[in-house]
Amino acid sequence: MLNKDYEINSKQLFWKFRPEDGLFYHSKYPWERGDTYFKEFRGEYDALFRSGLAYIAYGDEDIKQGILNCFRPYIIGEDRKIEHTKYQASRASNRFGEDDVSRDQIILALAALEYNGDIEEVQEIASRLSFRVSKRFLMTPVMWFWVKYLATRDEKWKKRYAIIQTLELLYQVPLTKFLRWLAGATKQIPIPHDQHSDLPYKKGKRLKLYKTIGYPEYGLHFAAWRYYVTPFEGVLGKLSRSLMRWQAQDHNLLFRILMRGKQVTQQEIESFEPTNTFMWQRRDDVAIAWIFKLKPEQYEYNDIERDILKTLIQNEKDRKENS
Repeated sequence: MLNKDYEINSKQLFWKFRPEDGLFYHSKYPWERGDTYFKEFRGEYDALFRSGLAYIAYGDEDIKQGILNCFRPYIIGEDRKIEHTKYQASRASNRFGEDDVSRDQIILALAALEYNGDIEEVQEIASRLSFRVSKRFLMTPVMWFWVKYLATRDEKWKKRYAIIQTLELLYQVPLTKFLRWLAGATKQIPIPHDQHSDLPYKKGKRLKLYKTIGYPEYGLHFAAWRYYVTPFEGVLGKLSRSLMRWQAQDHNLLFRILMRGKQVTQQEIESFEPTNTFMWQRRDDVAIAWIFKLKPEQYEYNDIERDILKTLIQNEKDRKENS
């Protein structure tokens, strides 16, 4: 359930809605220094990404506006014509992180808008994004074709996107599964854990190779959202879904929904214990971050990890009943 009360968000909850800008942040970690602008609301480097997830989960207009405000219009060219307007994304409000905003932030923002039927806004933004999304990052080919389809709704761009995404999965998924087996990162690690915990695999060259060239789970997460909001069928669709299901862990409930896998039950959702990360974009057989379970009062509201599952399942059910 969404809660937007300032006091409850700032003092109690882990996932925090910030009324000033309509974006989602999280509680301050022990190693983080105080910030006079964000104050109790931290995680500013991933605020746009996190708010995309929250907009899917709650469909709230304030969150939508917060997302839209992260795309700043600017005009390029000497003649400064309005038709040359571009959009520069930021990681959070007040133009925070414009210089290094990543593809991840933009993909989730566009996917959330597309999921909620904000087609006019999606087309407007997608048609004015540059291939260079920031000083640090460029689009990948698969993202470029996907964005071109969102902007034009031209099937030729969708076909190109489908081909590139399937080819990417076709070599990345088998390679990653082999590298993970080679590194020995195949056993579930209990939560809480971090990179310095007692781990069921050895650190070394094999693990480094897996982490360096393996297909990261967050990459699979973004591929799944791209597919879910702009699905393609036929051989490419079946192959893409099969490859993504093969890569994902069986207990990743979000992937099972996005990739039309085994039905997710209410019992599975309720038995899941919320964490300090969006667990559905991570694996629990390799440690790459500090992950811990939240206290019940921290997820009394804004329980994004579980709320997004409930929304997707309910909306799927509503669509089937109305079709």
